[in-house]
Amino acid sequence: MNLANPSFPSPGAGQSQPGRNDVSGTPSTPLDNPQSATAEMMSRVVRGAHETIDHFADHATPPLEQLEHGLAQTGEVLHDEAGQWRATGDEWAESLRSSVREHPLAAVAAALAVGVVIARLAR
Repeated sequence: MNLANPSFPSPGAGQSQPGRNDVSGTPSTPLDNPQSATAEMMSRVVRGAHETIDHFADHATPPLEQLEHGLAQTGEVLHDEAGQWRATGDEWAESLRSSVREHPLAAVAAALAVGVVIARLAR
């Protein structure tokens, strides 16, 4: 019977307690069992890596959400602007069509003049 804790039996001959050195009965150190020391060190490294990743994720999430919100708003604004430019282009095209229909000779003369200017610039 173990006097320090009567509910646990004392180790008999040939038996050892966990965490105790078999020869002297003194507490074992991590150097006594290199595999457990390595496993413990790896466990600490993995735990530290997980904590670091969680820390970065917690601090990166709000700025990323703000960036996502800003990009969504920018996309909406660009979509609206593209629609406005498309409408303006359609208006100009329709205005040009009506001008050509009203003044066909002036339109041909303007096209000829633009062609001559482009030809001179291309030389």
